[in-house]
Amino acid sequence: MRQVMSEAMSAPFDLVLGRRTYEIFAAYWPHAPEEAGSKPLNDATKYVASRSRPTLEWEKSVLIEGDAADGIAELKKGEGPELQVHGSGNLIQTLMRHNLVDQYRLWVFPSSSDPANACSRMAPFRPR
Repeated sequence: MRQVMSEAMSAPFDLVLGRRTYEIFAAYWPHAPEEAGSKPLNDATKYVASRSRPTLEWEKSVLIEGDAADGIAELKKGEGPELQVHGSGNLIQTLMRHNLVDQYRLWVFPSSSDPANACSRMAPFRPR
C-alpha cells in the first residue's frame, strides 16, 4: 500500500477536502514526521469546502467561498496541479452530482468492525 500511495503522491497535487476531513488531517499531518508521508500533504494547497467558516490553521489552506461545486469547477479551469480528494464522503458525492470527478482511485483501508462504521455497513461480509 505504501508504494501505491507514494506513486499517487509523487507528482505535485493540491487537496480538496470537506471540513471534517480537513480537521482530522490538520490535527495530524502538520506534526507528523516526513517518513510517515507528511511532506506531500503539507506542501499541497488545501482547498476546504464548508458551509461554516472554520479556522484554517494548517499552512497553505484556503476556504472555498460560496457553493463548493462552483468553487471547485473554477479551480479545475486553472493551471494548477492535479486536484485530489481524500476522504470527504459528502463532498465527493457533491462533485459526482456535478460531473466534477475526472478519475477515481479507490483505496480501501479496512480498520473497523464497528457496525456503526459506514464501511462496515456496506461490506458484504463482517471481519472476525
